[in-house]
Amino acid sequence: MKRGDLVHLPSQILLYDSHSLHSDYKKLQKPAIGIVLEEVNNYVKLSFDNNVWYVARRDAFLIEKGVKDDS
Repeated sequence: MKRGDLVHLPSQILLYDSHSLHSDYKKLQKPAIGIVLEEVNNYVKLSFDNNVWYVARRDAFLIEKGVKDDS
């Protein structure tokens, strides 16, 4: 992932205000989209809801360009 990429954030994942073990967090109640700022170890630093958050790399799914939703 690189800066500016869009990522899908599923519901029920945790968003942290820093990538330390002692950070505050919030749980997503519904799926969302975030903008990647950078990757930090096993976390993705992203912009979401007018704040900067960290999510576990395994919880952020890259939205690929040109993918069409047929639903």
